[in-house]
Amino acid sequence: MRYLIAILAGLGIGVVFLEALLAAADFWLLNAHVRELLASGQALPASVSMVVILGWMSGGLVAGLVASGLAGRRAAGWITGLLLGLPALLVGGLAGFGAGGMLALPAAPVLAAIIGAELITRLSDQGQGRQHQPPGPERAGI
Repeated sequence: MRYLIAILAGLGIGVVFLEALLAAADFWLLNAHVRELLASGQALPASVSMVVILGWMSGGLVAGLVASGLAGRRAAGWITGLLLGLPALLVGGLAGFGAGGMLALPAAPVLAAIIGAELITRLSDQGQGRQHQPPGPERAGI
C-alpha cells in the first residue's frame, strides 16, 4: 500500500508541476499558446516542441523524486516514470509530433523519473550513512 500511495503522490505532484510549467510557458512564449498549438494537431515550432518536452521532463523528474523518496525504493520512481510516459505518448500522437517527437516526448518523463529516483535514493543513502560504491574488481571478487 505504501508503494501505491508513493506512486500516486509522485504522479499527482509531477502532473501539477508539468501543468504549472506549461502555463508559465504560455506567459513566456507571447506569440504561441502551447495548449492551443498542441490541440491544433499541426506541426509545432521548434521552440514550442522543446518547451513541451522540457515540461514533461521536469514533471517526470519531480514525480520520480517524490515517488522514490516516499517509498524508499527506486522502483517506485521508475514505475511513476513509465506511467507518466503513457499520457506523453498520447499527447505526442494527438499533437502532431513527428517520428522523432513521438519517441522523445514519452522518453523524456521516463528518463527524468529514473534520474530523479536514482538521485533521491543516493542522497537518502548518504544521509543515512551508507556510502554508494560503484561495482569494481574488489567488490566483484576479481
